[in-house]
Amino acid sequence: SITFDKSANELNFKDNVKLTFGDDGTTDSEIYFNGQHLNIRETSPTGALFVDGHNIFFRNPTQSNETYIKLNGQAADRNVELYHQGEQRLETTKEGIIVSGGTTTRDFKATGVSTFVGLSTFSSNIFVEATTDTNQLNVSGIATFGGNIDANANLDVDGQTDLDVLNVSELATFDA
Repeated sequence: SITFDKSANELNFKDNVKLTFGDDGTTDSEIYFNGQHLNIRETSPTGALFVDGHNIFFRNPTQSNETYIKLNGQAADRNVELYHQGEQRLETTKEGIIVSGGTTTRDFKATGVSTFVGLSTFSSNIFVEATTDTNQLNVSGIATFGGNIDANANLDVDGQTDLDVLNVSELATFDA
């Protein structure tokens, strides 16, 4: 049942009482509390649920309103922020995304420029593939390779190179 408490200015729906929307005989959407969870359901097979607002927050009221998702729509650089235990972990930007903290990815595919700052560990193969003549892997600074490097084309090394073993299977030219 539904009661109105005039002194508190509240309309109270008892558990499992649904507020429904739609034409007679149909329920396209409903809002209800089942005694444990608040349910907002879009049940129309052709409809959608829209949440409109300039700034939208999904928060946990039992954790001091800790933010889970923040949709910033008012600024010129609109973005989405995802949080884990109160710490921002992911943010969308006009260039892509910014990830804070560690990232574990089983199948990473990037288009455009990818910049790795700090320690980056790749425990499997790295393939550089492009549709133009720019098949390049550019490494700045110190790079440590713990296994074989298989260069199936030219290998251009500038600066000092210390090699413990050099195996040459075909023509090699060394200039001083």
